[in-house]
Amino acid sequence: MGTSGGGHGPGSARGSQGSRGSHGSRTERRGSTSSSGSDAAAPPPSACLSPSRRSARRETLEEVKAVVKGVVCEMKNHVKDMTAELEARMPSTTSIVAAMTPAVVAAAVAAIGAPAAANCANAGGTTSPTGTRAAVATAVVPSLMRGAFKVSLCRRVKKTLFDGCKDSSTFIAPPASGSANRWAREHADEMVYGTVNRTYKAHQALPQMPAIFEGKLNFRQGSQDEIDRAMVAIVRNSLADGRSAMRVRFFSEIGFFKVWASSTVRVRMLHPQEEEPLAAQSAGSKFFAYQTTRVVTPVGAVVPAADAVGPGEGGVAPAAMAAAGARVVTVDSCLMDVAEAMVQAACKCPSTFEPIVLKAIASDCRSIIMDSDPMWPTMRSADITGIDNGPGRWYLLCPKLSTRARLTSKLRTMTPETMASLPPPDPEAPVSDSDSDEDGAAGSGGEGEDGAAVEGPDDW
Repeated sequence: MGTSGGGHGPGSARGSQGSRGSHGSRTERRGSTSSSGSDAAAPPPSACLSPSRRSARRETLEEVKAVVKGVVCEMKNHVKDMTAELEARMPSTTSIVAAMTPAVVAAAVAAIGAPAAANCANAGGTTSPTGTRAAVATAVVPSLMRGAFKVSLCRRVKKTLFDGCKDSSTFIAPPASGSANRWAREHADEMVYGTVNRTYKAHQALPQMPAIFEGKLNFRQGSQDEIDRAMVAIVRNSLADGRSAMRVRFFSEIGFFKVWASSTVRVRMLHPQEEEPLAAQSAGSKFFAYQTTRVVTPVGAVVPAADAVGPGEGGVAPAAMAAAGARVVTVDSCLMDVAEAMVQAACKCPSTFEPIVLKAIASDCRSIIMDSDPMWPTMRSADITGIDNGPGRWYLLCPKLSTRARLTSKLRTMTPETMASLPPPDPEAPVSDSDSDEDGAAGSGGEGEDGAAVEGPDDW
């Protein structure tokens, strides 16, 4: 009992309290440890909004959208009003054109009328057109200009041929008047401008280039200075003698026989139905073979045809032939040779030309021979006016009336060489044809090429 009572005494109670205190502190520490561990292992809060917050947010977004929409509509209306106001203030197209036209026209007229500035330093310090032209004429090299014209001529002939034009010749000898036959004149001007441009470039390659051509690399028709104008004038004038020689050659070979066609003067193609050859095979082909026949006398008298004095063989009166001592000269030739002689005369250049160029001109001559144009007989006593416009005006290839008269007299006159080569006239034979090469050469080519028969620069 005592021991048991002692066991329940104050010491015992303190021991119990101590025990409970110790136990309680351990329990609190475990609870504390357990709470901190559960907080660290807990998942993060959810990102989903609550329904109330989601509804509030939706309402806010709708309000923002409504405000933005209103602002955009207001801006559009404002821009529309400003555009309409601006368009109302702008003048119409008609009023703009009416206001600008006088000023533009005045500026264009002033620009065109104002003379282009010449290269005074290159022209020797002179500003007069006469002095500039003299300086250019002194500096230009004629051989370079002739070579440039040959290239320009060949290119222009090929261009008209490839364009399908049936005339590749008349623009080489354009009419003297600038208002007559604008087609031929425009093509001739293109040749002149091309010649000027190529002449400039040829002079740039010289070891000692003339000072007046310094910087002249290209020629522009729309912006010519005094040097360009002088060069164009020099090219035109220097080509006049070549054009005249070309006309003389054409009339001596073809034109005379078309103008004075009769029983005593004839020209014809030997093979009119022959198939056309290629350009490289045209020289000497039957397609371009033709024949000329004319009656010549020692004094160049005109022997009347048979229908004027009576019937006779060969279309010529025997009595008239015998009385005049006439001979019949027949020449067979090729139009390719005629074409080459024509372009050589035009260019004053003895070099050869491309077959395609010669064929184009020979084809023109063939068309002239085969066509029966009533224009030719009217040229016996009429000069050339050249008022018709367009291609195919073949009279442009003929010289003026005075030159045609001189050539006609020479083509009807028997030269001493021809008289010496022919046998004495046979009074029994109505006609004594001569087919020899000597007769043909003397009768067709020799007479038209001497100095007295060549047309000068002032005659074209």
